Amino acid sequence: MKATVLRGLHVVVPVLLIVQGPWAAAAGGESPRARMPEPILLDSTTDIDSDEAGELEIDLVGTGSRHGSAATIEAEWRATRQLGLSLQVETTREPDEKDLDATAAVAWALYHEYALDLHLQAFARLRFPLAFEQQTAELDPADPALPISAGIQCAIRRGLVTVRSELAAEAGGSGAHRLSVRGAAALLMGGPLGFAGIEFLGDLARSSPCTLAAEASLDITRGQLPLRLGVAVPWRLQSPHDVSVIAGVIVELN
Repeated sequence: MKATVLRGLHVVVPVLLIVQGPWAAAAGGESPRARMPEPILLDSTTDIDSDEAGELEIDLVGTGSRHGSAATIEAEWRATRQLGLSLQVETTREPDEKDLDATAAVAWALYHEYALDLHLQAFARLRFPLAFEQQTAELDPADPALPISAGIQCAIRRGLVTVRSELAAEAGGSGAHRLSVRGAAALLMGGPLGFAGIEFLGDLARSSPCTLAAEASLDITRGQLPLRLGVAVPWRLQSPHDVSVIAGVIVELN
């Protein structure tokens, strides 16, 4: 994986493989709905609007930037109609240092209202080792800086417009500010070819807590193989020269 560096611009290129097995049972025999757009930076553990037990996703991510490089593998499993589980293993590398960490996450669906397309879930994440990860924080602006986080996520869709949000508390170390609270919001405009929108992330455990990102995802189908191509451009508001470009390819195998 190669990274291009140009006066503070670093390129991050993740590649994701999502596998949804044929064992994913239809919920109550309902007809398939269009999947709710999912922000590129904001992670919801498993699809927040799903109630299909057995859904499995495998994500493979490679990252390169001026801060270092990383490789990640993540498995997401909808264990029941309400319970979602994920496990992520990541290795990060800087010129003089290598790190290996793992993150386990659990999500519990609190509310589904499909007539309104409104969804609410609680979640918790735990990363090992239990320490502040400055390296991980620099590589990925979406990762919580502290190893323990828990909170609420909400999503609602009206026509072509989807709004996603998160509010969480962080613990397990000393953040950059006295109050370690994380909030995020995404406004996405969907369509038949994908979606485009903006995300805002605020993490008070970081020294530069505010990140704004423009993003777009394009749905492409090749025969029976659906493809999604996504790109996000995060910008740390307190560091005007620290701009990232994150591009991803998502392949779904049904």
